[in-house]
Amino acid sequence: MSYLVAVRSAQGQRLDSATNSLLHNHIRPPIDTVLGEIARDVGPVFGLVVVAPLALVAAARRRWGALVATTIVAMAPVIAWLLRRSGPDRPDFGISLPSNNTYPSTHAALIASACVATVFLWPSRPPQVVLVVAAGVAGLGALGNVVSYAHLPSDVLGSLLLVAGTTAIAMAISGWRRPVIVDSANAPHETPSSVGGEEDGERGSDARRWSTEDER
Repeated sequence: MSYLVAVRSAQGQRLDSATNSLLHNHIRPPIDTVLGEIARDVGPVFGLVVVAPLALVAAARRRWGALVATTIVAMAPVIAWLLRRSGPDRPDFGISLPSNNTYPSTHAALIASACVATVFLWPSRPPQVVLVVAAGVAGLGALGNVVSYAHLPSDVLGSLLLVAGTTAIAMAISGWRRPVIVDSANAPHETPSSVGGEEDGERGSDARRWSTEDER
């Protein structure tokens, strides 16, 4: 849907062009250079360096659900690459945009999927800081691909939507849920004497009464 609106329509191309100009006008060197290097060079490698050890730990702990979810999400960059390679050229509506198809961004999809995989594979319940950092890195990866003139805003938006879709599918298929920590100190607990004690006593009394009646 985002492809049809942002790439195949004149209104979408105008909005894409305006957003692209706005970002380039407000993000100047050296910030755009740093963001571009993070998105194009550092980000993908760093994501793999983080995800690979977490995957090994998950495999050692037999967390198959997390591994299945990660495998599904890892398909997002592959799908993005195939879509970009096979997509038709951008229609010419007289707007100053590249004529070749750049939708979606493979690099943005790679960074975003690595961030999601990090959350899936985190050894324990991911703390809030991990979720915030993962979301921030995914956003910076998308922004860096735009300010480095590698992609348009619609390209990275399509990548983020693609990763979001594969994440939803991964959670549905693998049954992955964010682990919940139960505070044993505050959790209600039951003592054997109060749970089933009276019932067991009543059952014992009934058994003795039935035994006595049988003897009679």
